[in-house]
Amino acid sequence: MADGEPNHHPLDSARDRETTAQIRARFHALNQSRLALAQMSLSERQCDALRLLPLLLHINHPRLPGFCGTAVPSGISQFDPDPHQLQLARKITPGFRYGGTRNRSNQLAALYVMGSVGTVAQGAHSDMDFWVCCESSVGPDDRQQLTDKTQRLSQWASGLGLEWHFFVMDADAFARGTLQTLTTESSGSAQHFLLLDEFYRSAILLAGQEPLWWYMNAANRARYSEQRALFQKTRFLREEQWLDFGPVCDVPPEEFVSAAVWQLYKAISSPHKSLLKLWLLEVYLGRYPQVLTLADKMKLLVYAGNFHPESLDPYLLLLQELTDYFVSRKEFDRLELMRQCFYVKLAKRYRDLTKPHHAPLRNALDEWLWNPIDFEHLDNMHQWNAQQVINERRKLTHELTNSYRHLLHMARTTSPNLELAHEDIGVLGRKLFASFERSSGKIERINMGISSDLQARYLLIEQEQNQWCLYITNRRWEKTRTPLIGHGQLAFVLLWAYCNGVLTPQSRLRWLTESAHQDLRPWLRCMTSLPLLPWHEARHDAFTRKASAELWVVLVNDPGHLPDFSFYSDRPETDPLNTSAGSLIRHLQLITRNSWGEIHWHNLGDSLAELIARFGDQQPRPGQMEVRSLSRVAATLIEQRLSQLLQRLHSLVDARLLLVNGDQIILWDGADSGGFDSVDALFCHLAKPRQRKTPWQLDNPDHLPDNLILLRGPAQFQTEGLQVFYRITGQHAEVLVHDECGSMVHFRTSYYQRDNLLKPLHHFLRAIVQRLPLDQHRWLFGIIPIQFYQWHDTGRWQQQHATSDISRLPLGRLHIAVLDMNDAPTAPGQWRLQAWLDHQAIEGEPMCRAIAAAVLACRSSGERYPVHITDLEIDACKRSLPVLGQLQSSHYLTVKVQLEAAINSAMQAL
Repeated sequence: MADGEPNHHPLDSARDRETTAQIRARFHALNQSRLALAQMSLSERQCDALRLLPLLLHINHPRLPGFCGTAVPSGISQFDPDPHQLQLARKITPGFRYGGTRNRSNQLAALYVMGSVGTVAQGAHSDMDFWVCCESSVGPDDRQQLTDKTQRLSQWASGLGLEWHFFVMDADAFARGTLQTLTTESSGSAQHFLLLDEFYRSAILLAGQEPLWWYMNAANRARYSEQRALFQKTRFLREEQWLDFGPVCDVPPEEFVSAAVWQLYKAISSPHKSLLKLWLLEVYLGRYPQVLTLADKMKLLVYAGNFHPESLDPYLLLLQELTDYFVSRKEFDRLELMRQCFYVKLAKRYRDLTKPHHAPLRNALDEWLWNPIDFEHLDNMHQWNAQQVINERRKLTHELTNSYRHLLHMARTTSPNLELAHEDIGVLGRKLFASFERSSGKIERINMGISSDLQARYLLIEQEQNQWCLYITNRRWEKTRTPLIGHGQLAFVLLWAYCNGVLTPQSRLRWLTESAHQDLRPWLRCMTSLPLLPWHEARHDAFTRKASAELWVVLVNDPGHLPDFSFYSDRPETDPLNTSAGSLIRHLQLITRNSWGEIHWHNLGDSLAELIARFGDQQPRPGQMEVRSLSRVAATLIEQRLSQLLQRLHSLVDARLLLVNGDQIILWDGADSGGFDSVDALFCHLAKPRQRKTPWQLDNPDHLPDNLILLRGPAQFQTEGLQVFYRITGQHAEVLVHDECGSMVHFRTSYYQRDNLLKPLHHFLRAIVQRLPLDQHRWLFGIIPIQFYQWHDTGRWQQQHATSDISRLPLGRLHIAVLDMNDAPTAPGQWRLQAWLDHQAIEGEPMCRAIAAAVLACRSSGERYPVHITDLEIDACKRSLPVLGQLQSSHYLTVKVQLEAAINSAMQAL
């Protein structure tokens, strides 16, 4: 307790022992008055818990709340429990005896409670933020034990209807700028001086050492260190009686911006309170660089002789500060919004402010000259319907974003080289993105802690100008002027209404549309069975990394998007992706929830390929996936087939899967998945370069179309090296080369005889593999195996073993070097080429025509059967090719096919 009684004479800083004692008496008087006000808002049991808290931290007793071991740091400096505290401990633990801590060193410096406690803003449900200040000698492990104890105390308080948050603080470290890690409740490095300003003006000392800040002259903050040194030298107070968090210095512009980002994040759940703090930042930044804070103003008033809690209430000081600011700027609309936010933050009814200690607040509210209806409207905010909540949210978010932009502009004007590179700011930015960013298909959360229940008893859906509009109505079906939401897709409207708690199973829904009536019952049944509500609150650590899928719901065949269709099959092995009626998957929708708590809806139409591509990008786990069919047509069959397919995709690690869905070909290849409307488009994709060879699978080989039959080869023969798969169809041969990295080059060529097809191809492959970089760990002595397989109409492959005989057959050697593709690889007739036929250089232009003429001149029969290149150089044009690090066989084969087509075309023209 303070020495002596406080008086009201003006004081300077603590320049002598008498002045120091008077300052101490005044702050202690203010502290005790605010503590008494804090207890007026609590029940008897809650008051007892608050009184007992210092003792619970002072000692470690196994039968008292919060105990988690005798090694937890304890002993609060300058604290001895009073008889009332000991009596409360005995009520909890009969027979409790306090032995004191004289033989132990105190490891805790002080205990404070800060925020709205003991102010006009404290309500029955206000939370309390405690600073448990430990000595600098307490190590990290001991601090963690102390944190564990405070968490147990929070749980104990929760059972009493109290919301307690504890922050283990080291005053010396805080003064040096070492801040806590960002959490849901702690602003981390986002705030330092601004947090200190709030602490100094609102903290109530419950036990332990006093803030040195009480004794430092507020009118001369720049000499804080000098004043501290003098204070230590004169020893007006013993050094163990105070602790130092440092001064509230001139706040740097960077902190204004980071603090604004923090307040935007807090606005997700408490927008009115956050706006008040954002506006205060605006006031402060407008005074930069000499920022006189509210804490400094409060201390100046105490030094002037005013230490009455009603005139030093932090929230009433804030109200006056903001009022003066908006009036001076003649921003009366913002002034009115500020008053509304202040009243909502109070969480008290105007008509209930009848007790004597309510007089300062009621007097302040009376100055607004509001009508009682205005107060009553805000008193009933918890009962507002969705339309009112949307309007309020729109107004608040507009002011939140505008205020932030204004702060950012002011900060950049003040500090042109403003830099924000804190990791904490990145985390907060992701949280803001998840909560406020609007994007296509994202379900916007409209209730920012405004109303307690948005359920609408009567809802009306109406189709207006290609949009589905949802209205709140009454039992006479009289709709509101504006819809709650309008969207081109009915499913999105329903999902939005359900996720925001507007549409519930108890809601009555009426349908007004010119089109045929749609049955919404399948949709409603489906939504109510999905684990979407209550709204997912993301963990803080989730924002330290990229958002990941936590729930994947695939909805198939929404009746609202489909014309009537029917299907019947008594064959249990029927594949719904490929039936006589085509694919039974006619419409797909996807609902996702990610680790940031965002819910998205996607209309995929009939594109199973897009669903699979999204699966490859997001990679949901099997337990996070659900498939629901909204139509009764083969519902169970479709759900089972899609569920099995998605589970199979998840199990495919570094593997590719090909499936056919009706007329669409779909390739699963992780993040490179996609759908193809033609076989040519698929083979063009398969020819792209790859890093390495991966397993190849077919989803349902029995339903593979005839024009994809060669793809059975790579699925059946997964070996190293190169494999050549071919089949003969009349006078043509179809060839697929699976190269050493897994790329597949497909082409068709005229067929005369087997040797004419295989001999030049084998020679070409042997020539180009000599040009490839050798991996001695992969290939035996640098020899890359090449295998040939022929498809027979009997439905089987036959390996060709006569490759050695093939290589001994006589062959005209056509060697071509591509010097430049002129950035036009699709026009080989324009490329710059050099060519040799049986080691003789070929001259002439255009080169493709000259090559054709030279080959034709060597044929005694004069037949114009296809020309085959036996060797190829493409290093000079590597920059024109899609290369992943180095050239591979598929590059050579792709260029070979294009050049041969141009040469053969030129030969036919001769």
